[in-house]
Amino acid sequence: EAQVRGVLRAPQAVVPGNRAGRRVAQGPVRLGDPPRTVLLRVVVETDKDAPEVVTAYATTPFGRYGAKR
Repeated sequence: EAQVRGVLRAPQAVVPGNRAGRRVAQGPVRLGDPPRTVLLRVVVETDKDAPEVVTAYATTPFGRYGAKR
């Protein structure tokens, strides 16, 4: 939860989602044991009165999403 909040506070990038009213905030975070750098993507519904997190997931193909390590 803390890492999701961190990405939402200071995303490396914010891109449009796959539906109207959605945005994807993304940024690198350290996860796992041993820790490794992954890209955390947080999908946010912005059409509501207050923004709402739809889902968050970690992925490793940084280049696929135009992100930097």
